[in-house]
Amino acid sequence: MLPFTHDALVALFHSYNTGVQPAPWLMMCAALLALLCLFKPANIGGRAISAILALFWMWTGGVFHMMYFTPLNFMGPVYGFFFLMQAVLFLAVGTVMGKMDFHVDKSPTALMGLVLIILALVGYPLVEKLTGLTISDVRFAGTAPGPTALFTVGLLMTVRQKHTALLMVLIPLAALGVEVYTGFVLNLPFDLYIAAAAICAAALIFTRKHPA
Repeated sequence: MLPFTHDALVALFHSYNTGVQPAPWLMMCAALLALLCLFKPANIGGRAISAILALFWMWTGGVFHMMYFTPLNFMGPVYGFFFLMQAVLFLAVGTVMGKMDFHVDKSPTALMGLVLIILALVGYPLVEKLTGLTISDVRFAGTAPGPTALFTVGLLMTVRQKHTALLMVLIPLAALGVEVYTGFVLNLPFDLYIAAAAICAAALIFTRKHPA
């Protein structure tokens, strides 16, 4: 069971998106910048992508979970804490230490990662718009937990350092697990199946041949 209904969740995102404008659109632009950085030299692109992901998790944890979601769900502060922890990890491991080399190659892992990235950026808003929601009601990568976690997992599937990717993907996968449960309880098929598929796809990280 959940302490809120689907209608309450939609109303929350409407209030949230309206209250933080133009943040959703700025975060989407940052997400596109992260995609461009995939094709930059490893040292530059990896640090930039890590900084963008840190921003996404910091915003979603501090603003969405702590400020907006907590009145609706008593677990909000717990979720916020782990999202902020993930932000710190990206800053420390990826931006400061420069130990995350994001690279798109022809491996199944990286290609599946690109699919998840596209679903996070386009799938969430498109599906929700097709179900009748207004643009102010939909969830965007960078400001909403589900698409942010999906976008993150997709990018981590392009990281060359397997052990680092496995460490960094734990909290995003847990966030997708929450998404699966929410989708099941509230009867949201897209949330349920896409998040579950992403969790399964992330197992491909184990097949990466690059050492940590």
